[in-house]
Amino acid sequence: MKNKRVLKIGALFLCLILVVGTFIVYSNFKLETTEYTIGNPGLPKSFDGYKIVHLSDLHNAEFGENNKNLIKIIKEENPDAVFVTGDTIDGFYTNTTIPIDLFKEVLKICDVYFIVGNHEIRSDTNIYYEFLDKLAEIGVTVLKDDSTYIEKSGERIQVIGLNDASDYKANYNDNYKEEIVKTINNLDNKESFSVLLSHHPELFDDYAKTNVDLVFSGHAHGGQFRLPFIGGLIAPEQGLFPEFDAGVFNENNTTMVVSRGLGNSIIPVRINNSPEVVVVTFEG
Repeated sequence: MKNKRVLKIGALFLCLILVVGTFIVYSNFKLETTEYTIGNPGLPKSFDGYKIVHLSDLHNAEFGENNKNLIKIIKEENPDAVFVTGDTIDGFYTNTTIPIDLFKEVLKICDVYFIVGNHEIRSDTNIYYEFLDKLAEIGVTVLKDDSTYIEKSGERIQVIGLNDASDYKANYNDNYKEEIVKTINNLDNKESFSVLLSHHPELFDDYAKTNVDLVFSGHAHGGQFRLPFIGGLIAPEQGLFPEFDAGVFNENNTTMVVSRGLGNSIIPVRINNSPEVVVVTFEG
C-alpha cells in the first residue's frame, strides 16, 4: 500500500511537471497583442487615429512558418506604420534571413522604421553592415542617429532613431548619457510632434530631458519572468524588479511605450510573459 501511494504521488508530480512545462513552452510561442491609445495635445489633427504596430526583440524568432502568424496579426491590425526597436537578430546566433523575410512581407502593408539594438551591434561587423544595407535595399527606413518625417494631409510628425546605447558607452564611457541627450536634442527640430525610437528603456529619465513627445523602446523582455501583482523579475541594465519592464510610462512631457518583445536570447525561456505585439493608436 505504501509503495502504491508513493507511485501515485510520483505520477501526480510528473503530471504536474508536464502540465507546467507544456504551458511554459506554449506561452513562449503564443503571440499576444497589447493595445494602447496615446493622447497628446501637440499631435497634428491629421494623425488623430494614426495606428502604429511596435515590434521589438525578435531575436531570430519565428511564429509559424516564415512568421506567418506574426504577419497575420499585423495584417489584421492594418497599421499606418511599423516601428521596430532593435534586436531583430541575435548576437550569439545571427540569422538575418528571418527578419529580412519578415520585413519584406510587412512592407506590403505599410512603411517600416527600424533602429538597431545591442544584438545588432554585437554581431559580426560584416554581417551587421550587410544587414543594414539589405534592410535599406528592400525599403525599410533605417534610422541610426538620424531622423525622418511622416507626412499626412499636409502635416507631419518627426521620427528620431537613436543608435544603440552600447555604442555610446564604447565611444563616450561615463559621459555616454550626456552624449545621448545631446544627439537627441540636435536631431529634434522642437517644432514637430516628435517620436523617438530607442532600444534602451532604462534611459527614460534622459529621454525626458529632451522633451520628445513619445518614445518606443524594448530590450527588457518584460522582465523575462513576470510575477503576479509585481511585474518583471530581471532585465539587462536594470537588474532585479526593473522599473521599465513593459507598458506605458510618463515623465514631464514625455511618454514611453515599452514592448515585452518577441524572442529570447541568453535566457531561452519566458514565464508568464508571452511574446508581445504592441499596437498604439494616436489620439489628438
